[in-house]
Amino acid sequence: MGNPIGIDLGTTNSVVAVADGPEIRVLDNKDGKPYTRSVVSMRRKKGKEDELLVGDIALKNWPMAPEDTILAVKRIMGRGIADKEVQKIKKNFLYQIVEPSEGTRDSVRIVMGGNQYSPSEISAMILKKIKEDAEYRLGKAVTDAVITVPAYFTQSQKAATRRAGQEAGLRVMRVMDEPSAAAIAYGMDNMESDEPRYILVYDLGVGTFDISILMWAGRVFAPLALEGDMWLGDDNFDEILVDRVVEHIKAEYGIDPTTNMRCMARLKTAAQEAKESLTSARSADIIVPAALQDQDGNLIDVEMDITREQFEDMIRPLVEGTVRLAERALESAGLSIEDIEYVIMAGNSTHVPLVQREVEKKFGTERVKRNMHPKLSVAKGAAKIATAMYGFVLCQAPDPADPNRECMHRNRRDQSECERCGAGILANNKPEGAACQACMHVNREDQSECENCRTPLIHIDPPGGIAPYSYGIQVEGDKYSRFIKKSDPYETPEDQRTPQTYYTVRANQRQIILPVYGGEKFDRASDNQKEGEAVALLPPNYPEHTPIRIKLWLNKDGIFELTAHLEDGTDLRPWVMKGEGSHQVMEMLLKAEKKFENVEGKLNAENRQAIDNMRNNAFDALQEDVRESERAGTSER
Repeated sequence: MGNPIGIDLGTTNSVVAVADGPEIRVLDNKDGKPYTRSVVSMRRKKGKEDELLVGDIALKNWPMAPEDTILAVKRIMGRGIADKEVQKIKKNFLYQIVEPSEGTRDSVRIVMGGNQYSPSEISAMILKKIKEDAEYRLGKAVTDAVITVPAYFTQSQKAATRRAGQEAGLRVMRVMDEPSAAAIAYGMDNMESDEPRYILVYDLGVGTFDISILMWAGRVFAPLALEGDMWLGDDNFDEILVDRVVEHIKAEYGIDPTTNMRCMARLKTAAQEAKESLTSARSADIIVPAALQDQDGNLIDVEMDITREQFEDMIRPLVEGTVRLAERALESAGLSIEDIEYVIMAGNSTHVPLVQREVEKKFGTERVKRNMHPKLSVAKGAAKIATAMYGFVLCQAPDPADPNRECMHRNRRDQSECERCGAGILANNKPEGAACQACMHVNREDQSECENCRTPLIHIDPPGGIAPYSYGIQVEGDKYSRFIKKSDPYETPEDQRTPQTYYTVRANQRQIILPVYGGEKFDRASDNQKEGEAVALLPPNYPEHTPIRIKLWLNKDGIFELTAHLEDGTDLRPWVMKGEGSHQVMEMLLKAEKKFENVEGKLNAENRQAIDNMRNNAFDALQEDVRESERAGTSER
């Protein structure tokens, strides 16, 4: 079997790493690059079948197929078409984002090649390529992965990410927050101290920004505070440059380039390249040759020079905003700058010189760690956690090549013999314990240092997290009944999973639906982001005002789960709808039930009973479909 992998599923680039030896290594893709572009495109061919492209080749196809090339899909994962933020960013994408033809406004679809795809399906295409490239490099199957997401991802976005991994053929061991993964990659989990030590992770990616404050004490690793902006990242820096060039074209040539999709695709690419050049150069040219035509049909070469000083003036308000969020996180954690031991820079956008200078000015140059590429750190941390969760056994039999040494090949715990030397693992293995990351010696679980090389041992317990938002149920009058507060730890402790009681409003009610929202606007639940609907189907013939006990909490991945019972102990097997197929079916059933209620008094007993039986059968069929999905291990309902 293959090694478990860690995947940083990025907005622009995705990285995969593996911990199959003392050093965690990033796996190059089949093109020989340490990252894969998070881009999917459809190449149209006359008279031939369309070709699906993923990665660099998809990005190269962008100018030729701007409306069929999907970039930055991570920014709309787990979102609904009615989401105000989705409506804002639609104008920045060249592809169509539409309401699902099958589903509700609580989800979105992307049009590519004339077909609709969910964001999870697009992400699954990227993850499938990552999986295949990892298998190519490792020479064996890859089935298990830890996938990282921004710390400020909502539970709906985390669920959508897990669904994408499953659709790509991966067993998603954990959906983990990026700042914690970066901290682990930097070796923060190896800090032995009885006194608490605090680390701030500044994670500026392409599409999101997160500030996390983490604490280590002894072997306890816990997040303390979280702030961020779901819509701030390197994409915004690109957009500022693109807007500047668009205004230049309008002023210079009297032409609006935004109506020319191919021109805009080439312009966006040129702006990205110029921004990257300004990391080391004092100036850069944004050049788009022969992209437009004037009124006489002559081709226009768009060219504009931009200096680093000009670029920094343009993005300064955004960068200063990230520093203010860092200050807010410190205040939330009850800490001062002096309490922070290290500042870890994660995310590719931290290469921008202005970002580096502003962070150094705030925290001091000596605190900022740069001993790892920020683009690669998150995947490396995820790989380390994946290995810790996976459960390897090192073969202790003599090495066939050198009998004076142990084989030390990593094998799955469910294997009976070593993949490398064929020795029986159970017969030759020492009691299971912690594998030393320095020399790979297997030690007893209770040891604090390796008995072979005396390196301190850390038994990694994959951390949970803290809620990025409050979560609550919409109750009568659009009130916001919270069951999780912002910064509450997850997995929610058992003693904090407080049950709430709801009542049916009519006799023979077959369902209870509770909208769940996430956010900090406490006056009205609907002012927050809708995270889904908690649904329970009731057996028939219960009276009005039947009490239902519902308990909601966040699991170890920050995704809410629930139970629902009647007073007699009947388990209602509830689930969460997120705007997909079963949600649409439920809406249809509810509309039909409302019509039935309006005409019920006009029907004779026989017709009323026949319609009631049909209604009950429909609800029972939907509930059985949900149970089938649970048995199959799928999460999209």
